[in-house]
Amino acid sequence: MLIVFALCGAYAVYCLITNPAGPITTPDSFHYLNMTPIVPLGYPFFLQLSGARGAIVAQPILFSAALAFLGREIIRTTRSTVLAVAVIAATIVVPQIREYHASVLSESLFLTLLVAFLALVVRFTHFPSGRLMVFVAITVGMAATVRRTAFAFVPVMVVMVLLQRRHLRGAQAPLFFVAALVP
Repeated sequence: MLIVFALCGAYAVYCLITNPAGPITTPDSFHYLNMTPIVPLGYPFFLQLSGARGAIVAQPILFSAALAFLGREIIRTTRSTVLAVAVIAATIVVPQIREYHASVLSESLFLTLLVAFLALVVRFTHFPSGRLMVFVAITVGMAATVRRTAFAFVPVMVVMVLLQRRHLRGAQAPLFFVAALVP
């Protein structure tokens, strides 16, 4: 597991060292920076907290933390460090992801939340619990405030509960509520 954490940490350091002098902006960046009503408020709120320069520091760190979480869950589930390292390495070699971290665009934060969602799903498949389902729902809800396409994961959460219903006796009705409505 130390290899996975070291790889994720090295990726964050690499991103921070190779960051441009200022954030990369596009015409869409204007809408995020000014909290224009045509964009979901999750990413503009993140920018209000961090600032544009702070965002290009925070985004690779958050993404690396989510990747480390995914790697940990892969190791816990499969007992294979090689698989976890392969997944992490395959993710960090994609050059567009590095560009997202240096940009004032919602893609970096959205990808971070999707990686966290994937890690929680992997964990839920082997260790289902109502408390974990709440964390899954909160993660999807946060992702939906960054990009509306995350609402596509609400049916995934309902299916997760259905597939694990034997392991979740007594808590099924509240879990369907959590899975469907919390996001």
